[in-house]
Amino acid sequence: CVVFYYWMEPPHDEFWDQYTGALAYGTLLHLPFSFFYHLLCAFRVFKDPVDCVPRKLDQTLIHVNCAVFAYGLSGNYILLVATAILNTWHIVRLWLRGKHDNAFERRSNILVDVVVYTMPMAYRGDYENWALALFGCWGSAAFVFAFNDMFGGWGHQLSHLIMAFFLGVLMHSADKVGPWCDELPGRCMW
Repeated sequence: CVVFYYWMEPPHDEFWDQYTGALAYGTLLHLPFSFFYHLLCAFRVFKDPVDCVPRKLDQTLIHVNCAVFAYGLSGNYILLVATAILNTWHIVRLWLRGKHDNAFERRSNILVDVVVYTMPMAYRGDYENWALALFGCWGSAAFVFAFNDMFGGWGHQLSHLIMAFFLGVLMHSADKVGPWCDELPGRCMW
């Protein structure tokens, strides 16, 4: 919804560039995997909705997006590569069985990755969007997800609605990356 809205109603003529585009393409890449998994969960198709391939694919694409978003929010190829390596490790652990295969590790890995890819927002001085994204949106989504029972079993669904606002905030921040890179030639080459 957010990507489609910005596609139809960009805030200004130069809104779409490689940085906002990275967030949009990453989101659109993840969308079918997430939609398919959650649709199957809604119809209670799985004997175990956690230990199944669609959940692992959904979370795999979340990790792919973490690397893509790191680039889109920083303009930095080194950060893209570093976060791709970190997220590859987290993806491998999603698919391997063992003591590490538990909800705490899966969620902690995602938390670490979100903090890492949002750090460039603060580094660029985009404190308002950084705080709103990390604490306002992501923190709120994590809260309703973690306290699902408090929300009558709707916490997971509410977390996804809140994440739409999260993406909107990230898109506004990514829109500032190009001008930030242009301020100092070569700033974003690395």
